[in-house]
Amino acid sequence: MAKFLKFSAAAIGVLCVVLIAAGVLVRLNKPPRAETMRQKLEADRADFAVVAEYLAELDHDTVSIDMNSGSRMLAGFENHYIHDEKVLSSIEKLRAIGCADIWKDTEENSIQFELWSRFDVCAGLLFRINDNKKPSAQFLTELEEIDSEGWFYYVEDHNEWRSRQNKTDPGIELHPIC
Repeated sequence: MAKFLKFSAAAIGVLCVVLIAAGVLVRLNKPPRAETMRQKLEADRADFAVVAEYLAELDHDTVSIDMNSGSRMLAGFENHYIHDEKVLSSIEKLRAIGCADIWKDTEENSIQFELWSRFDVCAGLLFRINDNKKPSAQFLTELEEIDSEGWFYYVEDHNEWRSRQNKTDPGIELHPIC
């Protein structure tokens, strides 16, 4: 009987640890809230603005900055280099605060700063290029304007987006991009 009680207590203890860990993981996998992104924008607004303005002025419809090199970007399927020291400094500062990706998509009317990601979900700040058109993103599931200067909080969740597409059009055939 004593062995059974010890085993039961150990099993309950292990179960409690697993449940607590699962709860922590679920909470860690939720994207930060819009207010958190608003605070990041306010703390580093000048650097976000420098990069957004630089990308908005480029003649290329799509641009992706290589965050590892900082100075290289893919624009129109060609490598280009950023030579503006102010822009390079701002990119480095944004990388230091956790910005993992920066890209421009003229068709979506957006410049995205990815500040958080887990698996198929990412979140961050989105800058609207043209005031006359609502911005978007590829797998956009949440968009909230956080100031009057064209900045938005966004969440892209591939699985949720796909689920919504299937509900609105059950006949839609989705093809992975990779």
